[in-house]
Amino acid sequence: MEINMMYYGCSSPYIPRNYREHFKMMKEMGVDSVNFNFLEGSLNWLKSISDIAHESGLRAYGMPGRIAGLFAAGPRPCSVFTLEHPEALMLDRHGKPVIGHSGLLACVNNPVFKDWFYPFMAEAADACDGILFDEPKSGDEACYCGICRKLAGSGNEDALIDFHRRSMAEMMGKVAQSAKTKSPGKTSGVMLMPISSLEFTAQCAAQEGFDFVGTDGPLCAQSVEKEYISSSFPRFREIVRGAGKRTIALVETFCVSQNAHKELQQNLLPLSALDADIFSFNFYPHRVEAPDELMDIVKKTILSLRKP
Repeated sequence: MEINMMYYGCSSPYIPRNYREHFKMMKEMGVDSVNFNFLEGSLNWLKSISDIAHESGLRAYGMPGRIAGLFAAGPRPCSVFTLEHPEALMLDRHGKPVIGHSGLLACVNNPVFKDWFYPFMAEAADACDGILFDEPKSGDEACYCGICRKLAGSGNEDALIDFHRRSMAEMMGKVAQSAKTKSPGKTSGVMLMPISSLEFTAQCAAQEGFDFVGTDGPLCAQSVEKEYISSSFPRFREIVRGAGKRTIALVETFCVSQNAHKELQQNLLPLSALDADIFSFNFYPHRVEAPDELMDIVKKTILSLRKP
């Protein structure tokens, strides 16, 4: 079993001593690997953070944050790429740009996007032990741009949705496989939203480059409504294991009030029954009332998972 930690410290200024302190804390908690965001722009600092993680004995996964509007992240900046390249946008049935949680989304089949995205992601993968794609957006939607209509061979909505699912999965899989081909020790995966369809889950799990696939979700009341991971994970687990891949389950603890801690503790007790290969937790998540108390709950959970 691998214990993983989601870390959003990269949304603040790069101060090496902060990373060293935080990664040391994670290791002392029993954590094996850490995920951290990178945004569009320079990646010069990414290798430095990976090196600091390695100093603490942690494996380092880079997470593309809001890249081309297509993935999640701690911060929510709009994508500079989509603003500068309106010709590469994902379009709805009316020919209007699709707008996601953090702005415009790029079409993954557009040549302009491909020419920028794959070299950028290759540079990121070189700096880390692998890539974790967090909550790919629009995986179950249709893109009605001329390129997708032509490649899908149909303007039918069902055909376009199916084509977009395959395109999204293959886009992420290509990044992971390219990194693995260049450096066989790289491992990569994807964390899907619980609302992701079984079809999109299967498409992602089928990608040769991916080592692990899973989903996220809370285990207590939070201000962001989402299916509990105890309910969603089992259906992902069966599909992913059926494809011969490892599973990852992220217990989300952001936007949690202190009043919800009792429920969280109760629901974390049977966590091992989820039978995930990788359990992931948030490190000092945002918008919580009692961060130290919450992290103490997480620490005790990790210790219980470690017990034989």
